[in-house]
Amino acid sequence: MFKGELQRKRSVTDTSALSEVINELVNTERSYVKRLRTLKNDYADPLRQFSKSKSTAILPPYEAKTLFGNIDNLLPVNEAFMTDLEKMVAPNGSRNIGDVALRHFKDLRGFEHYKHYYVKREEAQSIFEREMMKKSSGFAAYIDVSDTPICDRSSTNMVLQRIKYSSADTRNRVGLRELLMDPVQRIPRYTLLFRTMVKLMGPDDAQRAKLIEADEIASKIALAETDDHTRRAAVLYCLSATIDSFPAGLISNSRRFIDCIDVEDIIVDGPPGASSSASSISATSLHCTLFLFDDKLMIVKRPGNGEKSGRLLSGLDEVEKLAKTGGLPLGMKKSGMSCKGVFDLCDIVVADVGDAGKMLIYLLIGQLAKPLLIRIPRIH
Repeated sequence: MFKGELQRKRSVTDTSALSEVINELVNTERSYVKRLRTLKNDYADPLRQFSKSKSTAILPPYEAKTLFGNIDNLLPVNEAFMTDLEKMVAPNGSRNIGDVALRHFKDLRGFEHYKHYYVKREEAQSIFEREMMKKSSGFAAYIDVSDTPICDRSSTNMVLQRIKYSSADTRNRVGLRELLMDPVQRIPRYTLLFRTMVKLMGPDDAQRAKLIEADEIASKIALAETDDHTRRAAVLYCLSATIDSFPAGLISNSRRFIDCIDVEDIIVDGPPGASSSASSISATSLHCTLFLFDDKLMIVKRPGNGEKSGRLLSGLDEVEKLAKTGGLPLGMKKSGMSCKGVFDLCDIVVADVGDAGKMLIYLLIGQLAKPLLIRIPRIH
């Protein structure tokens, strides 16, 4: 299927355009390797080393290890790839991009290590968010420091400094969150560049078939991230990033998001009794969204007059697309939504109040039942 999609009516390779794309690959690989080194040397190595002693630990040993996955395996893979790419574009280089790509993706199989990094991303993301939410977090202070020491561990003579930034140029400062996501986004970047190169190659170019084979391998590695774990992580990330007071306790490796529905929370003086119908009660409405998980129900208030859906405001419409590209929705901001409460499904009882489009949800809290009158949208 891929070969058919990329078939071009081209008799010769567009050498000039191909060279530009190859140079883009080499330049971005240099930048990527530099960022991987920053991730390992300035973050992973110190945090994992400090975690070995209670007197210096910023993160517990398990969290420090899991947060960075197998970064120690990824760095040498990309350093070797970069070395061969630079030899290829040197003045006396062969520029045989198909040979280089196929060697690293098929023969050496170094990029297979990325699958393990993907598997740990959901748990690593949860650790990151949980530690950032802690009050007086040593971890948050650690990753926010720029070029000055933040503490002196006299017992081990360790000074933490120059943690956050990889260069003195403030325009190029990169934080830990972005660095952790770089490996997730790099493999899909390879497939994009490889396919662009193939389009520029003539059908008789000896490098074309090799590059197509390398792309197929890279695509399978990238697809390893588009599983339930990835979607689950993306959903929880979207919700935590866009909803004020999102409970950190909802972030779980095992929790599964089911769906969400926009509703109106009808605030009344008391629950409707037998002598009065729900329609006769004086009430005000709040625009809300119910987010249903396999074990919890979260009630979220939406801003304004509710013209925007909870799904749109939380970015959930983009989750599937982002998962397929191997990324998470970085840079999302609070949307004006706020969490009103999270309840166990076993503590919820739903009753029909008799009016079309309305239901009464009883939230069982101890021996009491707190009622919420909800107007649900008409389903055609």
